[in-house]
Amino acid sequence: MPEFSANSARNLLSCHQDLQTVFHYVVKYFDCTIIYGHRSVEKQFELYKIGRELKGGKWTETGNVVTFKDGINNRSKHNESPSHAVDAVPYPINWKDVDRLRYFAGYVKGVAQMLYDYGAISHLIACGIDWDNDTDLNDQRFFDACHFQLV
Repeated sequence: MPEFSANSARNLLSCHQDLQTVFHYVVKYFDCTIIYGHRSVEKQFELYKIGRELKGGKWTETGNVVTFKDGINNRSKHNESPSHAVDAVPYPINWKDVDRLRYFAGYVKGVAQMLYDYGAISHLIACGIDWDNDTDLNDQRFFDACHFQLV
């Protein structure tokens, strides 16, 4: 049975209890890695700069953006303490296997819904493949299959 590495376990501990509960169930059946739980404002801003360039005092998109949240003026759910968001990816990590990322996201959503229905968690979970939770995966502005957050 898969289990979290020390780094993944530490990252997950920085998250809201509902996210911890979901991913402790998920990892039993689907090996995964926790990339981020809580992020400091500094780390959030570091990620915000990826895919952007400072021009004339404003950050302008120049490539693949990692996040739209700068952690200062626009805080992320990762900036809450405990974190209301987690970034998790199937292990071994293969960022190019988008089908597997989508499959994993659906698996996590199913586990989270079951735990919510059973009363084991008190929040629904949203994912970056379906930000508005309408089950239409084609109406998203920003694809982030590894991002899960409390609703």
